[in-house]
Amino acid sequence: MNIPKNASSISKRLLHNWKFVNFHKEQYQPTFEYIVILRDPTERWVSAIAEYLVGNYSSLGQLNTELSNSEIYQILESKFFQNLLLDFVIFDGHSLPQSWYLQGLKLDKIKFFYFNSSTIDSIANYVGITKYSNHSVNDSLTHTKKNIIIRYLTDLLKNNTKFQKIIDIHYYADHKLFDLVKF
Repeated sequence: MNIPKNASSISKRLLHNWKFVNFHKEQYQPTFEYIVILRDPTERWVSAIAEYLVGNYSSLGQLNTELSNSEIYQILESKFFQNLLLDFVIFDGHSLPQSWYLQGLKLDKIKFFYFNSSTIDSIANYVGITKYSNHSVNDSLTHTKKNIIIRYLTDLLKNNTKFQKIIDIHYYADHKLFDLVKF
């Protein structure tokens, strides 16, 4: 299952001969097992907002490539922007709850992996792939503006319990999902 912001790009490279599905668009529930990577909901939300604001997958992100780093900081620090984040929380498919992608699917048909630095190695081992390149395609690691946003929002969430509580409420189903699955 391709869940955005959950190592989906590198998974596609690893499993390039496999069928990636959004079963919501499928006409039937196949009998095969799904592989699903789950990520800490708050960490995923922070990454999703960075993608939305300066990534290639949104019109806003493409427009914001022209902003300077100091302009990015000004936006992040503005009360207007922070209130906007708290009011909407979910901006696009990258920030939809992970549980949304799994609605209606039987959990016993899913092999879950927890998102971390060894996830791709664990999946490769699970499916028996021995030769592959684990070269990351995660541009967030080298994208300066994304890093600015990720660091700022991570710090904001650590230091603002009200902000963190609002994020937790929006991702309540994801937190419950974590309670139900085994990695």
